[in-house]
Amino acid sequence: MMEAQVKKIARQIIGYGMVGLVGTLAHYTVLAMGVEFDLMSPTAATSLGFVVGAVINHILNHIWVFKSKQMLRQTAFQFYGVALGGFFLNLGVFYTLSEIAGLQYLISQVIATGAVFLSTFMLNRIWTFART
Repeated sequence: MMEAQVKKIARQIIGYGMVGLVGTLAHYTVLAMGVEFDLMSPTAATSLGFVVGAVINHILNHIWVFKSKQMLRQTAFQFYGVALGGFFLNLGVFYTLSEIAGLQYLISQVIATGAVFLSTFMLNRIWTFART
């Protein structure tokens, strides 16, 4: 029984990581376009990119990773609550590294992404998709 649970968690974290890559690609695309085309500040661009990535992540995690039997809107409140916490963690790490410490914005974002990954996985697994 315990081995089956470990396999399920391993499958979910790998799937969560793969889905996260898709959302992260969207996030980074918005970030880079916003900055490189001089459309907005790096902090504004990473904020918008995070939102775009979160929407993509919610849909793909709901359907593919956690195979939720609930309707998408039923998991939205929890998922976006977790995403909001991840948003502020991302923004705090990104701002601190890029604006205060002067680190290049893409390096700052990679570090911020790593800081958000495991915390949002665990919260989504035990709260958002607990009934799947």
